[in-house]
Amino acid sequence: MTITVALPIFDMSVLSLGGVTPPLFHPIALALIAVTAALLWRRAAATEKETS
Repeated sequence: MTITVALPIFDMSVLSLGGVTPPLFHPIALALIAVTAALLWRRAAATEKETS
């Protein structure tokens, strides 16, 4: 999930460099993926504390 955050950023940059305004979906996707990745990291850290 963490690496997937780069996909909307890459898409938005390529579209912007091509002179096209990125659709609203790209920033929304970026936010959703970033929140999901943060929650998964938080869950992994909590699980690691429990097992230690």
